[in-house]
Amino acid sequence: AAWAGAADPHDVEELFTRTFDLSPPCCPEVGWHLFGDTYKRGAFLVKLRVAVREHGVDPGTELPDHLAVVLRLLAKLTGSEDPRSLVEEVVLPALAKMIGCFPDGEVNPYHALLRVVSTVLAADFGVAAPVAARGNGTHHLPVFSPEIEP
Repeated sequence: AAWAGAADPHDVEELFTRTFDLSPPCCPEVGWHLFGDTYKRGAFLVKLRVAVREHGVDPGTELPDHLAVVLRLLAKLTGSEDPRSLVEEVVLPALAKMIGCFPDGEVNPYHALLRVVSTVLAADFGVAAPVAARGNGTHHLPVFSPEIEP
C-alpha cells in the first residue's frame, strides 16, 4: 500500500501489466490455473458467469474467473452457497500457483499482495493455504462448480 501510494500511477499500471498481463504463468484467471484451456474450465466459466449475474457482481470486461471478480463474488455468497469450498478448492490453489510464478528474490508488491490475500482467506475460512506451486495443473471440477447440466 505504501509503494502504491507513493509511486507514479503509470509505474503501478506498468508493473501490473508486466506481472499479470505479460506473464501467462501469473495470469489472474483462477480457472486457467486449475484447468488450463480445457472443457472443465469452460464449464467452470459458465457456472461462475451465472453466479456472478445472480449476485449482481459486475465483471466489467473481465472473464468471470478473474481473481478480482471471484473475490467480489465470494463477498456476496451466503453460507448455504458454500463459500468455503470456493476458497479452499479454487481461490487458494490458484493463488498458490500465482505466488509460485515470482522468481526467488524478486521484489514485487503484487507478490506480497497475493500472499496477504491467501493468508487472510485461509485464516477467515479456517483452511490451510496451499504451498506455492509452479506451473498449470489439472484439477477436478470444484464442488462450487458442478458439471453443466444438459
